[in-house]
Amino acid sequence: MRLRLLPTETIKSSLTKFTGESFKPIKPKINQIKIEDIAHALSMMCRANGHIMRFYSVAQHCINCAEEANARNMTTREQLACLLHDGSESYLSDITRPVKKYLPEYILVEKNFLSIFESGRDYHA
Repeated sequence: MRLRLLPTETIKSSLTKFTGESFKPIKPKINQIKIEDIAHALSMMCRANGHIMRFYSVAQHCINCAEEANARNMTTREQLACLLHDGSESYLSDITRPVKKYLPEYILVEKNFLSIFESGRDYHA
C-alpha cells in the first residue's frame, strides 16, 4: 500500500480550539496560546496513547511533575516548565517515541512550541 499525499490546499491548516478560536499549529501565534486550551485538551488525552490499565490524563501527569518540582524546592520557572513540558501535545497530539524519531518535521514543530513555552510568557486568559 502506497501513501497518497493530498494537495496542501485540500488539507485544513487550522483547528478550532476549546475556547473557540481558530489556530494554525504549524505557525502558532504566541498570543493565541491559552492555558485553558492547553489544560482542557491535555485533560482529555490519555498517557501512553491509552496503553495503560486505567485512564491517566496527560494533564494529571503534568500536574504531578510540577508538584514534584515544588516538593524539590525548584524555582517557579522550573515548576512551570514541568507543568508545560507536554503542552505541545494539546495542539499537535502525541506521537509515541518509537515513531516520533522517524518524523523530523513533527519534531521541529514540537520544538517550536516548547521554545514558546520556555519563553516564560504568561498564559493566563
